[in-house]
This record gives sequence, structure tokens and C-alpha cells, in this order.
Amino acid sequence: MRLSQWCGPTDPVCRLRRIAAWVREHLRFVPDPIGVEAITTPDAHLLIINQEGVSAGDCDDAAVLAGAMARSIGAPVRIALASFRPDRRLHHTWAEGMAAGVGRWIDLDPFRSERTAPKPSRLIYLGV
Repeated sequence: MRLSQWCGPTDPVCRLRRIAAWVREHLRFVPDPIGVEAITTPDAHLLIINQEGVSAGDCDDAAVLAGAMARSIGAPVRIALASFRPDRRLHHTWAEGMAAGVGRWIDLDPFRSERTAPKPSRLIYLGV
């Protein structure tokens, strides 16, 4: 799949949103085993997707995959760690890509909608 099929090379917001949509279409949410934090590398996910059509992982797998894809088109990326719980314990992560020339971060989270999700009770950004 080539992103240029859907977006012009001068439309960075569209390109980043296509990455998020592609990850949403090709990565099924499966939680980590209890007591284990497992992360699959982007190249392993892409190999599985190429062979099987779909891969599986949780939010950190999606963040790493979407972030790597955004970096591959030259977008700066940051990782968000958040809590949506009253106890403020961090439990969700996603990647955001900077839209060149637009100056805003685009949410690349395939498992959460930024339009319908509640505001986090705690949010930390990590530059990568």
C-alpha cells in the first residue's frame, strides 16, 4: 500500500491519518498476558501483516508500529502515556505525528478516538 494513492505529498495531515487508518485496519487489539509486558517490533508486525493480512497487539504495539510508519515518511513522532482512571495510573499509550508545515500533532491511536475519548486524568509525552 502506498500512502500517495490517497494523499498528496503536500498533505501531511492526510498522510498521518492514513497511517492511523491502516494500522486500525491491520492490527487487532489483543491484551498482553497478565503480568507480562510484550511488545512486537514494527518489522515483525509488518511481516505478519504481509503474510496473514492482519497482526495482533495492544496499545503499545500500535504506538510503536504507527510511530515507525510516521517516522518513515519524515514526520517527527512523540509517544503519549496516559491514564483515564481516577487513580491516575498510566495504562494507555499511543503515538502522535507532527504534521509538517501545519504545526500540530496528529493522533495515531487506532484503538481510541480523540473525538469521543474522555480527557486523560494524567498525560505524559515522550519525544522519540
